[in-house]
Amino acid sequence: MANFLESLFAQLNRADDRVVLREIRGEQFLSVAGSELLEQVGKVRAFLRHSGIQPGDRCALLAPNSIAWVAIDLAMMAEGVIVVPLYARQAADEGADYLVFGPVFETASHPGRPARGLEALAEVAAAVPIPVLAIGGIDAERARACREAGAAGFAAIGYFRER
Repeated sequence: MANFLESLFAQLNRADDRVVLREIRGEQFLSVAGSELLEQVGKVRAFLRHSGIQPGDRCALLAPNSIAWVAIDLAMMAEGVIVVPLYARQAADEGADYLVFGPVFETASHPGRPARGLEALAEVAAAVPIPVLAIGGIDAERARACREAGAAGFAAIGYFRER
């Protein structure tokens, strides 16, 4: 018996050029056919693999409700990623107190996991209305760099073990 995603992807394949999803954007209605949505999901899956995202990784998804959001969410689930949806309007207003971003740097506690970097941290910190905590490979010097990039603070393992 097929699981949820297998069933959904099979239905999208059968839908082919029929509209499966509509998005309201202002006064416009955008539509996507089954084959188009599957193509978008495929592109996101390839990006996730290329970026080093692993099954079991927790990834926050912060985007407006849209066709793209659905494609990203489906791709993340198909890759075995634990999706943590954050809604731009909801995050600060309905309970999210902060966002954890990382790993900013390579870290001994997660060898082989690619670092996201200070530039990506700065982009996220500028895009969300709640404080962002940096995590991953943080030491005293890197903590300062994270603060300069816009992080409100940091979380660490090794840094505190050494103290």
